[in-house]
Amino acid sequence: MKTSPILYASLVLLPGLSLADTATELAPELKSFSKTQIAECVGKTALEKKNKQQLLECLESKKRAQNIERIDVKGQYIGLQVPEVSGRYTLDRDFLEKTPHTAGDISELLGLLPGVLLGSDAFDADQQAEIGAKRVSISGAQPWQTGFFIDGVNFNSRQDPSAYDRSKSTPNDVQGAVQAFNVNQQIVESLEVYTNNIPANYGGFSGGVVEVNTREAGQNERHLGFRYRTSQSDWNQYHVIIDEETGQEVEELPLSPVFEKNVYNFDLSLGLGEHHSLLVATSFTESKISEVSLNQTAVTSRENTNFLVKLTQKDLFLDKVDLTFNYSPYESQDIIKDVLNSEFNNDGGGYSTTLKLEQEVAGIGLSSKFSYTFSENSRQAPAHFYPWRKAKGKDWGVGDAAEDISHSREGGYGTLDKEQETLFWELNADFDEVSLFNIGHYFKAGIQVQKETLNRQRYDASYRYNSPNAQLSNLNCAGALFDCVELQTSMSIEELEAKLGEPLDLSKPEHVLHYSNIVTVTPQFFTLRTVYQAEQIEVDVQNLSAYFTDEFEWHNLTLRLGLRYDHDDVLEHHNLAPRISGGYRLGGDEETMVVFGANRYYDSNLLNYKIREQQLPSILQQRYAALGGVQGWQDQSTQTDYRYRYNEVDTPFSDELVLGWKQATQFGNYSIEYVKRWGKKQLSSTQAPQYNSDDGYYYRQLSNLGYTQNERVSLSWALYLNAHSFWANSTYQLAQYSNTDSYENVDTAALNELVFLRTGDVNSGYEFTETTKNNIELRSEEFGEPLTVNLGWTAKWTPTFTTSLNASYRQSYQAILPLNTSRESEQLSRACPQCAADDSLLIDVYQEVQLPSRVLANLSLNWEPKLLKDHNLKFGLDIKNLFDSRTYTAYGESVGIETGRSIWLSVGVKL
Repeated sequence: MKTSPILYASLVLLPGLSLADTATELAPELKSFSKTQIAECVGKTALEKKNKQQLLECLESKKRAQNIERIDVKGQYIGLQVPEVSGRYTLDRDFLEKTPHTAGDISELLGLLPGVLLGSDAFDADQQAEIGAKRVSISGAQPWQTGFFIDGVNFNSRQDPSAYDRSKSTPNDVQGAVQAFNVNQQIVESLEVYTNNIPANYGGFSGGVVEVNTREAGQNERHLGFRYRTSQSDWNQYHVIIDEETGQEVEELPLSPVFEKNVYNFDLSLGLGEHHSLLVATSFTESKISEVSLNQTAVTSRENTNFLVKLTQKDLFLDKVDLTFNYSPYESQDIIKDVLNSEFNNDGGGYSTTLKLEQEVAGIGLSSKFSYTFSENSRQAPAHFYPWRKAKGKDWGVGDAAEDISHSREGGYGTLDKEQETLFWELNADFDEVSLFNIGHYFKAGIQVQKETLNRQRYDASYRYNSPNAQLSNLNCAGALFDCVELQTSMSIEELEAKLGEPLDLSKPEHVLHYSNIVTVTPQFFTLRTVYQAEQIEVDVQNLSAYFTDEFEWHNLTLRLGLRYDHDDVLEHHNLAPRISGGYRLGGDEETMVVFGANRYYDSNLLNYKIREQQLPSILQQRYAALGGVQGWQDQSTQTDYRYRYNEVDTPFSDELVLGWKQATQFGNYSIEYVKRWGKKQLSSTQAPQYNSDDGYYYRQLSNLGYTQNERVSLSWALYLNAHSFWANSTYQLAQYSNTDSYENVDTAALNELVFLRTGDVNSGYEFTETTKNNIELRSEEFGEPLTVNLGWTAKWTPTFTTSLNASYRQSYQAILPLNTSRESEQLSRACPQCAADDSLLIDVYQEVQLPSRVLANLSLNWEPKLLKDHNLKFGLDIKNLFDSRTYTAYGESVGIETGRSIWLSVGVKL
């Protein structure tokens, strides 16, 4: 059994004090210090012993030094408390609950921190009811380059999270997600966010790190809690934006959105004797929101569950044992906008279990983790996609008013199952102080072994049709039931001639009019289709990592020298990543510190590369009509898609340079930091594809020609004044750059990667440029806008009543948004030389717009009156977009809905 800090100190005689005097006199002062701090200050020999005053001064110094490594957000306080070395922010549970939020996903509050941005779709109207996590960018990196960890175990999704497609459904993949499962704040004790100078024990990222620390029950804790949270469309304000180019806005909704969201939280904390405790925390979220599709309101829904069980054992056989089980499934029922019969289901999320062991042995703190994680990202959808010619019987097509809507789209992209399994083991050793050359060193080392497995299954082939032909009036579909329609009329030709009183003569205008009036279905069929082949793929990757850190102080200088090693059996590389950071206390003042760092971070998305290597390329097929009858489908080209090879590439990485100043004063804590990132050896597919005569496919070898750069300056300030706390931060992007050498050549790109980029406006005219999805991602400035500002004020007016107000400013930036329309590609003749001149390949269109600057404010009110002695009621009111401002999420659309002011209510009890 471990000795308490006070008893430990009483066992060591201080000069001039007896054993009894030591225990009696120092007990009150020592309660706020840890055993480790006391042990370091008391010393191990008589020569190191200190008197009472010296001991207390030493303890205060150790406590301040520990705080230097942590930025705490304690409920009503966010910001820099003291100077520190790592770019780390900690958001505790009280802050997560009291800061204005919606459903409670952990990602939505991260945008309040300097150097952290949320995706531009975070304020979309449908995101108000969305349960899924927001996309998070740190230091200008892509969201998938952010590392997410829960209790030290990575839970990033490797199932193509880098896919740019923000469309809900795409032909050959399910919408990308960065996290393997969503995490609601109900199961979270605190969040730690690293933006720079990230320690060597973290790997598999090149942006930043978000560490989720789950809750834990205390040994003497016994409480039961319930909480209900909701928002309804009747409480919210919406703006329908029509003809954005002229700025016209309609206040009264022609199609009122239906929105309903309910969050049910339950938690149980129970001490089980002297050594054990049990925590059960559950959050169930359900949401429904309407979407305007085909000029009608369609209702979509989502459900998410977080169920956490944690059993903790302390001071029995081992210092500490944690056994954690987390069950977090996700399900959505959705549609593709303006597409008939497009209903589909997405199944995501998963579960994990972790065993953590801790034991101190001979002055070495040992900890080990064993973890298993399962997640999925699957879709059930209509098997095929039909872009019919807009004509009688197929006349539902709608879309952007700036485009000629000549097609009526129907169907979906088929069922696709994707699963991920991860086995993880880690051993860490945290050494007590070791003196070398009269300098105290703190060593930390660890080894990590991980195996990840991905399964991808498409059980049946899926067809994406193209080039509808409506020129044959006597069309015979010859048994083609789904991709061909014959002429249908409300009466026979004989009946029409009897009504006309003469034979039908289509050279007469009045006869043409009468004939067209009896046509109910115009005959048409498709001459092209892309075949996405059935496939079953299983791949795995094994990773071995090790790290070592030496942290020491020399005079006023603190240095942390770290090195991380990573190896995988896919690329077979041995990657070494130095992590060097430090701080210099000017004049020995612990309240003033200059921080610096030079670090390297390696990406980890290796399984996605291996999946793409084994995927079967899509195939372009063609058919014609002969003598009025449609013929069979024939393969025409394998250039619709390529097979990829990654065997000659290096692991992409980012190099980081950090320089900053941290200052703690009576007027608050200040910080300024300069961070520059160079993304090197980024993957690029600029090389021309090569034909392989053995299997008849084209192969594209990826290279490391890609290069990115991000440079920013961030300012932060925080002040705690009595029961009020104030904070502010701002980030200015000095540079956000991607080299054009990594742009794909549209003349050699795979056909199913092609899109159109529309630039200009209705006044100057539109220009269409055929490009690729990858090029659009490189061109986008979504995470490189020049200036962001965040402000906050939290006040605890009484012991039971707290308010929190925050506001954010995001400067105008260039964005690229999907338009839900299509246009004929100019690349069809390259892949299909034998195709007819009137054959067409429809590809999606994106719009480049300059989104205006926006300012959004949010308010939270929390009242927790006491019910009985140890029981509390909890009431909460959150108002998002307090001043009903424009979010500009519908900017560039002919018709769109934006969320204005929204209200969330919560009520709960803690027993």
